[in-house]
Amino acid sequence: MKAKRRYRYVGFKVLSPTPLGEEEIRGGVWRSITDLFGAYGLSKIGPKMIEYDEESSIGIIRCSHLHLPMLRASLASITSLRGNPTALFVLRVSGTLKALRTALNGLKNSLRTPSQGL
Repeated sequence: MKAKRRYRYVGFKVLSPTPLGEEEIRGGVWRSITDLFGAYGLSKIGPKMIEYDEESSIGIIRCSHLHLPMLRASLASITSLRGNPTALFVLRVSGTLKALRTALNGLKNSLRTPSQGL
């Protein structure tokens, strides 16, 4: 019998001087994985963009639980997208989407500057 495939959900933040769309982020992540680990690595990681909020520059990617370190390395290796210096870094990792969304909502509120929302 084949074991059930388990996933991890990775919350990440994008730092870039210009706003980037979901398609650009997705393409950059896929390109980074392929550059580092090839097509075989891409198939093993099995990344899927769950959501990306352009306003806060925070997104969620799903991946295989066994290959989470490979995805983290791929995100960290992105240095530019669309010719602009860009950095992606992991905020939080969770085994469930609900727990990650709850944690990211708390982070979004704490990342606000004092002039926002007061």
